[in-house]
Amino acid sequence: MSDNAFLDKGIVLGFCFPVDLHHQKCRTYLNGGKDFYLTEHIDSIYEAKRKEKIKQHRSAVLKHARYIDQNYDSEIGPMELRDVRRHLDRKDSGAAEYLKAYYEGKQFANARDVVEELRDFARGMESHVSDRKKEFDRLVVQWNREEDYPDLHDALKDIREDKEEDYWVCVDAHDLAKRTSGSTELATTDIDDLANDGRESLIVNETEIDSVSGVAITGS
Repeated sequence: MSDNAFLDKGIVLGFCFPVDLHHQKCRTYLNGGKDFYLTEHIDSIYEAKRKEKIKQHRSAVLKHARYIDQNYDSEIGPMELRDVRRHLDRKDSGAAEYLKAYYEGKQFANARDVVEELRDFARGMESHVSDRKKEFDRLVVQWNREEDYPDLHDALKDIREDKEEDYWVCVDAHDLAKRTSGSTELATTDIDDLANDGRESLIVNETEIDSVSGVAITGS
C-alpha cells in the first residue's frame, strides 16, 4: 500500500457527488490509511464543473422520480421493484448507481414516498455536495508543484498529446513523489487514459510515481 496519493479531478467529483458513478469507490478509497494530496488546479476544475454536474444529477434523479410517478400509484412490491431495477439497467441514467443503492434491501416501497424522497434529495443536492466537499477538504492536503519538469515533456508525449490535463496531473504527482518520503500513487477514475496497463507502465517507468490506482466502477 502506498504512503501518499495524488488525486485527480475524478476523485474529487466522485467523492463529493453522491450520484456520481464512482461515488462509493471514491469514499472507500479516501478512508484508506495514506496521505492524500491535490493541487489548487484540480480544486479549480472541481469548482468549474460543480454547477453543471449538480444540474445533470438533479435532472437524472427527477427523471426517475417522474418514471415512478407515471408508472406506479400505490405500493411497489418485490416483483415491481425487480422491474424498476431492470429499468435502471436498461436506461443510460446518470443516476443509476445512486438509485440502485437507494432501492437496495427494499422489499416493498410506497410509490408516493419514493417520489417525494427523490424530489427532496434532488432539491437538496447542492447542500449535499457542499457538505461532502467540506468533508473532502478535511481529508486532503493542497500541494504546490515547484517546477515544470521539462524532461517529462517528451517522456510522457503520448499522454500529453491525448489530453494535456492528464499530462499535468502526472507532472504534479511526479513532483509529489520526488519531494515526499515513502511511496506515491496517482489515484484516478480515468481508467482508459491513465490506469490501463500501458499507461500505468509508461507513468511508472518515466516518473517517480510508484503506481497508478484506478478508483472506478468498470464494465467488467
